[in-house]
Amino acid sequence: MAFGTRLKGLGALVGLVLAATAAQPPAALDGAGGAALAQQAPGSVLRIRIGSDVTSFDPHRPSTIENTSFSVHVYDGLFGYNLRTMTIEPRLVREYSVSEDGLTYTFHLREGVQFHRNFGELTAEDVKFSYERVLNPATASPWRADLRAIASITTEGKYTVVIRLSAPNANFLHALTSRNQALILSKRAIEQMGNDWALNPVGTGAYMFEAWRPGERVVLRANPNYFRGRSPIDRVELMLIPEETSAEIALLNREIDVFFALQSPEIIQRLQARSGVTVDSRPALISCHLVLNNTVRPLNDVRVRRAMAHAVNRESLVRDFFRGTKVLTATPLTPEYQEYTTEVPQYPYDPARARALLAEAGLAGGFDFHYVTVALAPYDQFPVAVAEDLKAVGIRVRLTVMERAAYGAARAAGTIPSATTCPSNSPNPDTLLRALVHSDGFPPGVNTARYNGADELLNAAQRERDPAKRVDLYRQAQRQIMTDVPLIPLYADRLFTARHNGVEGVLTSAAFWVESYGATVRR
Repeated sequence: MAFGTRLKGLGALVGLVLAATAAQPPAALDGAGGAALAQQAPGSVLRIRIGSDVTSFDPHRPSTIENTSFSVHVYDGLFGYNLRTMTIEPRLVREYSVSEDGLTYTFHLREGVQFHRNFGELTAEDVKFSYERVLNPATASPWRADLRAIASITTEGKYTVVIRLSAPNANFLHALTSRNQALILSKRAIEQMGNDWALNPVGTGAYMFEAWRPGERVVLRANPNYFRGRSPIDRVELMLIPEETSAEIALLNREIDVFFALQSPEIIQRLQARSGVTVDSRPALISCHLVLNNTVRPLNDVRVRRAMAHAVNRESLVRDFFRGTKVLTATPLTPEYQEYTTEVPQYPYDPARARALLAEAGLAGGFDFHYVTVALAPYDQFPVAVAEDLKAVGIRVRLTVMERAAYGAARAAGTIPSATTCPSNSPNPDTLLRALVHSDGFPPGVNTARYNGADELLNAAQRERDPAKRVDLYRQAQRQIMTDVPLIPLYADRLFTARHNGVEGVLTSAAFWVESYGATVRR
């Protein structure tokens, strides 16, 4: 089948964690996977700023944009996204076919693809093991819903995987495309190392794990045997610099080469004015929400949720707080999706209407609301403005800012009454909607709202093979979601990345991760 169709904790540890086995000597480029890569002087290093520490090397566990950026360097999936076009391209798969009824997918793997550190050749058993691991409830993967359509996985020989679905799924290839649940692990490495594997991750990716210094950096070394060709840069360092002003200084001093996921409007403007620095931006497939637990009183009353939506001045948030670096969205999807629609119930800023709805719900005197967010800019900053809007209509807000790992654990437990949720997404709308507002995404997934009112429409959209009908079903689902308001869409994101002008070829995903395969850097 042709490719490229356009598709709109680790626990606290101290000290240095080193990979168990040293890297092999560099091998010559083999040219697999496309055009020859640029050449780079030996010993080259690319230093990328991340705003929060990597919390897990396991791509199947709860993830952050930092974890995903690590994972896409170290692991591969059967397919990957071309980050320039967001089209699906082959990675570990050589070719595939789909049965006439859309239920059986047969994948033929590339032969000779090697896992890092002498853990052998990739086989069909590794693919089967990886997907079954995600589906196993014991793994507690928040991405389990993405693979739940799988009824069975079998292997035919060393290089063929056959997956049978329980029902047709027009989005299934997206579920197998390089991120989180799609990434393939070494069965042998996990079985051989046991719990030690968590600190010695083994993949087939362009870079091999070398070291992790908690609270400082993760070090990756180029894979000399990468099947697409050895990356020009010898070493990539993901450097933790939480405070953006410090990261700005580090970039200007060339202590880092890439400032990933820049959020501060003031710093964006300053760097855009500096010579020798380029600020890249792109629309992101990420929307940010105040998610309301629909099982907690009084948030279980739709009138209260609608009142809160009317109370929040989202236009001011985008215009004044973010200075136009974000955009408004009417639904959980961003305007970049062809399935996006504005033909949904709207909740313009209207404090008087918010008070009237609260009175209608028997809450004329307001109520106590616990607003939970994460200690990472800007998610620990803009909720202050949102809280002030809610207070203005009589809602007594207690704002709690939690450290990243604790916040993830609390959200996974599903007991908090609210959350700031801005999930990384793919070009497939089903990925976001199923995670955020489908019962498949109930905790430990990110459906903190525990909302299931659009399940039937989302299930029908997933099964529908006619593109136009599928788009219509997703639009119907958005109308239902925004009628019920299980969450308040605050804004759609843009991804800003700054780099000094000696850096070329670093790519960012619209789903908020960074890749450096094929990049070069000049000092």
